Amino acid sequence: MGTVGDRIKEERERLGMNQTAFGEIGGVKKNAQFLYESNSRSPDAQYLEAIAKAGVDINYIVTGNRIIQKEARPLDDKVIFLNKKTGKPISMNELSDSLEMVRIELDRAREEVRRAQEIMGF
Repeated sequence: MGTVGDRIKEERERLGMNQTAFGEIGGVKKNAQFLYESNSRSPDAQYLEAIAKAGVDINYIVTGNRIIQKEARPLDDKVIFLNKKTGKPISMNELSDSLEMVRIELDRAREEVRRAQEIMGF
């Protein structure tokens, strides 16, 4: 059964995600994700709520017992999001690529704001 950290790592790997991507879903940085998985830090309720929305079995993480539903059906562990426009599944690789593009654009926008503030004397 292992520890809470072991179970968080197990669920992350079940979903086919690295620590950075999984941490982002939970609203934390890679370092915090590492600390959770190594049992050096305990996750808070906001983190658990966020990862639950991504398909993580929170009951399993907290208690070590999986919730078995009567009509449970196998899920594709590599697909947990749907494209809003098409309704088609988005793979974790596609999601990771999209997040990287957003990160790049955000960094670019921050740099533009910084330059504008510098010009304006802020």
